[in-house]
Amino acid sequence: MRLLLLITVSLFSSLNLRAQDTTVVETTHQVITTTTVSKIYRNAISTNGIGVLGLIVSPVHRNDLTYERAIGTMFSVSADIEGGVYSSGGGSSQGANTAEKYKLGGWGFGIEGRIYPTEKKKVAPRGFFTGLYYKHFFLNESFINKYNVTAVDEKHQAWGVGLDLGYKLGKDNFMFEPIVGYAMNWNDGVGTNKNLDPFYADSEMWTMFLRVEARLGVVF
Repeated sequence: MRLLLLITVSLFSSLNLRAQDTTVVETTHQVITTTTVSKIYRNAISTNGIGVLGLIVSPVHRNDLTYERAIGTMFSVSADIEGGVYSSGGGSSQGANTAEKYKLGGWGFGIEGRIYPTEKKKVAPRGFFTGLYYKHFFLNESFINKYNVTAVDEKHQAWGVGLDLGYKLGKDNFMFEPIVGYAMNWNDGVGTNKNLDPFYADSEMWTMFLRVEARLGVVF
C-alpha cells in the first residue's frame, strides 16, 4: 500500500512539473508587436538655391521666399515674394560701344495651387506634384546711352500664368525640390521705349517666368 501511494504521489508531481514547463515555454515565446506612425508635415518654407548662387556669381539673379500649405493629402496652395535683376548688360547693337548700360529689375509676388496625384506613402507637401501658378511683377527699366546719359528710367508691370512640374523629397524636416515650368506672359510696354538701343528693345521677358529651380527649405 505504501509503495502504491508513493508511486501515485510521484506521478502527480511529474505531471505538475510538466505543466509548469509548458507555461514557461509559452510565456517565453510571446510576440509583442508595435505600430510606428510617421509624422505628417503640413507646411513648407523654401527658397531657390540657384537664385542664392546667382546672387553671388551673376549680375542677373532673383531670390524668393515661398510658403506652402497642404490641404488634405493631395493638394496645396502657396504664396511667394521675390526680387532681383532680370536683365542686365552693356554694349550696343553695333557691338563697339561698351558705355551703354541696361538694367531691368524689381520685385513680384506669386500664388500657386498644386496637386500631388500619385503618392500613396507620401502625402502633400511631399512627392511628385504639378501646379498652376500666377506671377505679377513691378519693374524698373533703365538705360544709359553712349553719351553716359540716362535715356530711359521707367516703371512697368508684367504678369503671367503657367504650369510647372516638380518633386519634393527630403529627410525629417529638410526638403529639396527640383522644379521646371514656364508661363504665358504679358507686360505694359517693357523694352518699347524709342530711346532704347535696338539691342535691348526686345527684352527677354520670359526669363522672369521660366522656372528651372532647385529649391531648399524645411517642412513642419
